[in-house]
Amino acid sequence: MLRFLYFINFTLINKKHDSRALKKIKYIILRKIANSLVNFLYRLPNKYKKMGINNNEERQNKVIVSLTTFPARINVIWIAIESLLRQSYRPDEIILWLAKDQFNGLESLPKKLIEQQKRGLSIRFCDEDLRSHKKYYYAFKEYPEDIIITVDDDVIYPKNTLEVLFELHKIYPDCICCNRAHLIKMNKDKTIDSYKSWTHNPTGFMGPSKLLCPTGVSGVLYPPNSINLEVFNKDSIKSLCFYADDLWLKIMSLKNNTRVIKSSNFSYDLFTIESSQKESLGEINVAGNKNDEQLKAILNKYNVPFE
Repeated sequence: MLRFLYFINFTLINKKHDSRALKKIKYIILRKIANSLVNFLYRLPNKYKKMGINNNEERQNKVIVSLTTFPARINVIWIAIESLLRQSYRPDEIILWLAKDQFNGLESLPKKLIEQQKRGLSIRFCDEDLRSHKKYYYAFKEYPEDIIITVDDDVIYPKNTLEVLFELHKIYPDCICCNRAHLIKMNKDKTIDSYKSWTHNPTGFMGPSKLLCPTGVSGVLYPPNSINLEVFNKDSIKSLCFYADDLWLKIMSLKNNTRVIKSSNFSYDLFTIESSQKESLGEINVAGNKNDEQLKAILNKYNVPFE
């Protein structure tokens, strides 16, 4: 049913002649239906709930889905996780990283999250709140030889999200694989143009390329050794790029000369979780031009090749 809603989203909302306002209205209606559907699926008896992780296949490299959240979204993140537990491709682990100083242990968490542990969710508490960087930082450290797929906490994922990423990984095993990315625009003098000038989620350019910058909202697959170990420099994270994990990871991938390949399956916007957008990094980074400030700060410190 979710797949059908996404099909409608793709076919109806992408009509060329619709006004922006009409597209927004269509999206809001479909998003509301999608949120209601996930609530319905969650309430089904246990025998109708699919297990969300791989219990059968032995893999050379584990496939680990990693995400994080903060108190303002803790009551709704179970919706994103529910969609991850219902994927056509099952990961070996789904890990939710929470900062110890933001939560008072498992007993402080919503019942729905606690119940999802029975179906494969792992809830881990970390010593330091690195904001959105938590979604990759601790997973990279603990599982350096495994495949890490990072996802955001505020969307409902289509059933084939992980499958598309892993099929792409089999073809391009040394590339970072993503479902959504921006194409970086270079100036004639080889400097990078402002973030707003980049081509957002181009449909005609898939890569592999160093000029594609993955955005975490639709899932990003990182193979082992694709990111430089400087990624763990907490001082630089905090002083240079505390609010833009996508940009930090992009520069750290370039330090390892890693290219990016983008799937062609996700040209449409994913459904966001209702009430999850009250606090958003997009407002800070894009609207406030913080992306350009942070990118400039990283590039001043790290000399990386874009070509």
